[in-house]
Amino acid sequence: MQEININVPKPKEKEIVEPSLAQKVDTLWNDANNVIKRKPLKLPRRAKVKKRRAKKGWIGVVKIDENNNASGEKVLLRDSAFKTRDELIHATNGSEIIMWDGKFPLVIQEAKKVNPKNFHFNEGENETYGQPYIRAKMLQEAIKPKRGGMGIILWFIGIGVAIFLIYKLISGN
Repeated sequence: MQEININVPKPKEKEIVEPSLAQKVDTLWNDANNVIKRKPLKLPRRAKVKKRRAKKGWIGVVKIDENNNASGEKVLLRDSAFKTRDELIHATNGSEIIMWDGKFPLVIQEAKKVNPKNFHFNEGENETYGQPYIRAKMLQEAIKPKRGGMGIILWFIGIGVAIFLIYKLISGN
């Protein structure tokens, strides 16, 4: 036996909603002009530096290699210079730093170049301003020879020779 429910609404069938006139015009215009809607470009996760690290001097680097391969990384900016993952030192004076979506500090670094790509269009090419920073970093990381190991031995030999000469003068031989 079937139950009869009088007050229960019937399930609605899917209604076909016709697009508005503005939507129809937009689709026709996009088709006619071959307009492709694209998703916005996202910053690589490896190059995204959050606010806390950015305050401590970290920046994101999008490095472009010779074979046009781009990769991202986070680096610590010290003394206007930074070292990338491949142990190369690059320098910046801060004018090349751009902000991605107004949040993340970022530089675009070509692998061959000393300085990052500058996006200030009214400035000319100047590749020499980063050289003192790189030179200072290289001198800081240079292997310095240990000093003082032979100095102590030379002092002992000198004292021994002096004692021997004094002994010869006193004994008279």
